[in-house]
Amino acid sequence: ESIGGGPCVVGSSGQNVADVMRYSTLESALDVLTMMLQWRHLAPTAPDTLQCFPLSEHDPFILETCPLVLFAGNQEAFSSKLLRGDDGTECLAVTLPPFSKAGSAALVNLSTLECSEITFDIASMTQ
Repeated sequence: ESIGGGPCVVGSSGQNVADVMRYSTLESALDVLTMMLQWRHLAPTAPDTLQCFPLSEHDPFILETCPLVLFAGNQEAFSSKLLRGDDGTECLAVTLPPFSKAGSAALVNLSTLECSEITFDIASMTQ
C-alpha cells in the first residue's frame, strides 16, 4: 500500500515471474503479471520453489488492494498492458529487461497510465 495516500506501485526483480513461468503453461511475463493480479498474490510459488522465508502468521505477498502499476524487472523485453477489472479498477502491468543489457526504462504517466520505453546509450556510459 502506498505511503501518504499516493498511487500504489508494486514491483519485483522478476524471480517470482520467472518461477511461475517455469512451473506453468503461461507463455509471457505479462500473462504471469495478469494472473498474479487475479490471484492477488505476488509470489504464488513461494516458499515451495521460490526461495522465501516461510511465515506462518502473515503472508506479505498478498495483494490487499489492486496497485496502479505492477512491474517486473529482468524479463526478456519491455512490454506493457493496461488491465481492467470487472469493477472498473485499472492496473498497468509492465515488464522490463535488465538495464545492464538493454539500457531501457519505463516512463509511466500516473494520471493516464500511458507507458513508453526510454532507452539510454549504455555503451557510452561504460567508457
